Amino acid sequence: MTATLSSLMKLGLHTLIDSSNSKIRRIIEAMIVARIVKPASKLATARRLDGETFFSSLGEVLGLEGADEDELYLAMYFLL
Repeated sequence: MTATLSSLMKLGLHTLIDSSNSKIRRIIEAMIVARIVKPASKLATARRLDGETFFSSLGEVLGLEGADEDELYLAMYFLL
């Protein structure tokens, strides 16, 4: 997962989403990486980012241990 995130950063995708290091941007990055590596619903993705379940280190790397499915949906609206 971190290799995928690193590749997205090298491509500059993070600056296209939001120039600041906002939580919304980090959530969007996490959703993109999760969709590439192991596609799942927003609820399943939120559970993987949770600090208690930590399916992967992605939540920890992006500082999203507390992101829930509502925040993932809000991040999607941000993209519109």
